[in-house]
Amino acid sequence: MSEEPASTSPSIKGKRVTANRPTPALAAKAETPKKRGVPSPLSVPTAELAAASLVAAETAPPEEHEKARKSKTHKLVRDSFKFPPKEYAIFEQLKSRCLSAGVVAKKSELVRAGLIALQALSDRELLATLEQLEKLKTGRPAR
Repeated sequence: MSEEPASTSPSIKGKRVTANRPTPALAAKAETPKKRGVPSPLSVPTAELAAASLVAAETAPPEEHEKARKSKTHKLVRDSFKFPPKEYAIFEQLKSRCLSAGVVAKKSELVRAGLIALQALSDRELLATLEQLEKLKTGRPAR
């Protein structure tokens, strides 16, 4: 009988297991020295970052404004919603009204425009509008 040489690391069903080795990203992070006095981008409030980028944008030459505007892409958030059939039919009514005015509107654009319109309402008007809505069950339907 031939004996296999003993492995230096444990194995589970023929697969080699690494014991508590840091990932390359963690190892690189651990090796980089901490800079004192320089805040991490995650520790700076978003408003400060936005203000700093506005100041930088105002001082940039006009051709850099154009480059920044073209290269700046926003990550979109995907979501899904349920609508009662009567309210869903309003999409088609609004889309046909836009078409008669010569504008092609998508459902997502109508929802976004509705959010902007709701944001412009006072608190009392917003609550009155929400009270008019039919309450829907949340969650996914059972299979």
